[in-house]
Amino acid sequence: MSQGDDTVIRNLVLVIAALVIFMLFAIVLAQFLHSKVEPAQASAVVTQRISAVGKVNLKGAASPAKAAATASSAASTSAAALAATDGATVYQTACFACHGTGAAGAPKLGDKSAWTERVKLGLDTLVASAVNGKNAMPPKGGNMSLSEDAIRAAVNHMLRETGLTAN
Repeated sequence: MSQGDDTVIRNLVLVIAALVIFMLFAIVLAQFLHSKVEPAQASAVVTQRISAVGKVNLKGAASPAKAAATASSAASTSAAALAATDGATVYQTACFACHGTGAAGAPKLGDKSAWTERVKLGLDTLVASAVNGKNAMPPKGGNMSLSEDAIRAAVNHMLRETGLTAN
């Protein structure tokens, strides 16, 4: 073996030894700390840790649980309505993960050269690819609740931000 190989092996052995020593220290410390907690104390701590954060009030029609469910339903309805009309919102919620980073070969927002060939296919083809999925892209960007109009708005948004328009 060469001197370089000896150095690599020696460093590897030192790293492994340091990890073993650290692990033994952690085990001893855990045992020490565990012995300091009384069983009754441990039970109370665990009970407090796993207890419910809130309580449900089932009295009357205006219970907090019902009010929260109604508010949540209204919020999701308004969010869905906004997403259906706002391409930027649809892009941020369904498209950004790939088209913002170029993940899985997706054309990045603002990359004219990547979008130019795709734009030549026409807006309807781009929308159909987004609705049905293509290559690594799942249908509707993985959000099956989006309408075709919402997808069209998102595609138009991406093209506008890139400085292109489709027919």
